[in-house]
Amino acid sequence: MMNATVEVNGSRAALQHNGYIPFAVRITPYLAFGVDNRITISVNPSMQTNARWYTGAGVFRSVQLLHLPGLHIAPDGIFGYTRSLDWRDGAVVLAHLQAAVEVYNATGQARLAEVVHALDPSRPVTNAICSYWNGTDDAPAREIAAKILASGGGVLQNIQGDSVGDTDWERRSEAFTDGLDVVGYNYMEDKYEQDHALYPQRVILGTENYAKEIGVHWPLVEKLPYVLGDFTWPACDYIGEAGLGKGMLVAPDARQLLALRMGAIQVSGYPWRLADDADLDILGHRMPQGDYRSIVWGSPATALFSYDPADFGKVEVLSRWGSPACSGAGPGPGPRERPRTLWCSPAHRRWP
Repeated sequence: MMNATVEVNGSRAALQHNGYIPFAVRITPYLAFGVDNRITISVNPSMQTNARWYTGAGVFRSVQLLHLPGLHIAPDGIFGYTRSLDWRDGAVVLAHLQAAVEVYNATGQARLAEVVHALDPSRPVTNAICSYWNGTDDAPAREIAAKILASGGGVLQNIQGDSVGDTDWERRSEAFTDGLDVVGYNYMEDKYEQDHALYPQRVILGTENYAKEIGVHWPLVEKLPYVLGDFTWPACDYIGEAGLGKGMLVAPDARQLLALRMGAIQVSGYPWRLADDADLDILGHRMPQGDYRSIVWGSPATALFSYDPADFGKVEVLSRWGSPACSGAGPGPGPRERPRTLWCSPAHRRWP
């Protein structure tokens, strides 16, 4: 049964190459309602040479047509396994079992929390929701592009497709967020107060935000009782998304300055390997933005950082996840113009 094809009314609904495993196909999108439909299942073992792993020719295993409600457990969607065993005197005395259930919801209603609570009433349900910068459909994408261009060159960090006073995101996401105990907001801290006015019972969690903007996010967490906290992206550097947190220092008249500000800063080829966007580097050493976060969180420490004097007069362009390219520096010798950054808590605003 290798290379099994399922067609509905002449349209391919699925192609399954592996002849050893069962599979399920949702054919609802391919059906014509009110008339007869034709479902065709074919197999083609000739697409690969068969020898030791020959799976047979023809359809010789069961085929079922299932009619299910919009909210249902997926076919073969219940998984059970032994999580751990307790041993005593060389024998198992207790087995800890765990089950996972895959639930499919095609009702168009927010039922996630309802399903999870039925399985575990003690577990709150949340999810992280991005605004439109990562794409949902063509219309919001066009709206974002127009707003970014209107902002003057695409240099805004958190425009995210809508702004305070604009309720388009709320309208599009309400059906999904209504089913959550805690609604996770990615890069939308400017929406906290507006959405609380619209949905007073909503509990909000900042589930992803830019590391360098903790000084903006954390005061909101402390001020607003309906915001539980804030997660940054990311805490630790990682291999992948190479150059996501890249920054470049260029001359004010550099030809590439406009292109960098328009988004070219996000494109990173070789030799970039790490994301370079975190509070801790790949070895676990704390970066300047990590010290900044610690101070925002209440540390009484004072941190002084400086740019390389060789970069004086240059313009720094940062990606959305980038942080200033400064490093630890004391009050040692250097040009008087050497730019410095001082971070300290409000109660400790003094030079060390």
